[in-house]
Amino acid sequence: MLSLENTKHQYYPVNDYEEIDLRELILEIWANKWVICFITLAFILIAGIYSFFIADPVYQANVTIELSNLEGLYSNPANITRYLKSNSLSLPVMRALGYDYSEAGVQKYIANSLTVESSSNSRIIDIKLRNHDPQMARGILEGIVNALKVEAEREYELKIGKLQKDLAYIEMELEDIVKKIADINGEIELIASSSLDATEKSILTVSLIENLNIYVGQKNKLEEQKREIENKLLNYRPFRFLNETYVQDSPVAPRKLFNLAIAGVLGVFTGLFFVLMKNYLLGDRKSI
Repeated sequence: MLSLENTKHQYYPVNDYEEIDLRELILEIWANKWVICFITLAFILIAGIYSFFIADPVYQANVTIELSNLEGLYSNPANITRYLKSNSLSLPVMRALGYDYSEAGVQKYIANSLTVESSSNSRIIDIKLRNHDPQMARGILEGIVNALKVEAEREYELKIGKLQKDLAYIEMELEDIVKKIADINGEIELIASSSLDATEKSILTVSLIENLNIYVGQKNKLEEQKREIENKLLNYRPFRFLNETYVQDSPVAPRKLFNLAIAGVLGVFTGLFFVLMKNYLLGDRKSI
């Protein structure tokens, strides 16, 4: 049997404990509000000193380009992104501007400073380059995109030149076929007006008409090819700048107000953590 003493337990609602703990917690935080404020101000002060006096300002050069719609190496945004971040373009530009960088140094600088952005299914690309010197940022970015433009235009002119040669060849073939068709039509007219009997005229005319149909078919195909090439030449667009290279007036880093805000939030949380840990440790010592 259970004794009466064992059944006499005192039960306290959980909410009473939570209410007491929460009240004590709020009172403890309020009692140490100046400590929290001091820690927060210390964080903001450190962030302000770093952002306004220690950190070097970083400027950003921007340019927007549109790739050619003529299929090739320089019309694919993914290829252009990889090419811009390689040393093939940037290293000669850096050395031409008088910056003595090693290949590894240029690769590291471009990887950390150059940003290439393009939306899906678009040939428009935004290119950004950061540097502590705004003129250096502009000079490097201009050199890189100008070198890219030269190579893209070279490929474009080669392919357009090939299309123009194909068009000239087709036009020459068309002239020859049109002349042959005219000759055959002339022969048919001569046969029709000749003194030959009907059977001979029919035999000769049928043979000429067969040849005429062959040439007419060839002419139609060549005219279709000519229209396709002419449409391509009309619709193809070369590499071009949508926005010339420019540098933003104000630096993009450090973000001073953002740093101060982050420092304030971190300061508040650090102050709260300090107060709660102090209260916890002191509570443990009192219980001992």
